[in-house]
Amino acid sequence: MSLLTNEHLALERVKRMGVEAARARLDRLCADAEARMQQALENAPIGAVPSGYTLLNYMSDAELVLRHELILGLSLCTDEQQEASRRVSARLLARRQQRQSLRSRRQA
Repeated sequence: MSLLTNEHLALERVKRMGVEAARARLDRLCADAEARMQQALENAPIGAVPSGYTLLNYMSDAELVLRHELILGLSLCTDEQQEASRRVSARLLARRQQRQSLRSRRQA
């Protein structure tokens, strides 16, 4: 399977699911792996500290493939820089409106 095919499949998966649903699924995958990692640490002998382990070590092969597809599809579907710029603009506008509202009350 070529890289282009993988990108196409990942993009189609995210489009089919929707961006928010894809993000939620990715968050759920990570939370499940986190729970398995915590369970393993609780059951480990006292003083044992696994070195170099991450959440990826506690995901199944299918979960790793799904995670990769979701991350790839989300990166192709969304422009995080543009979204961040929109959020900043919205915050600035809200602050500006709040200051104008305060000035109006002071003048009244």
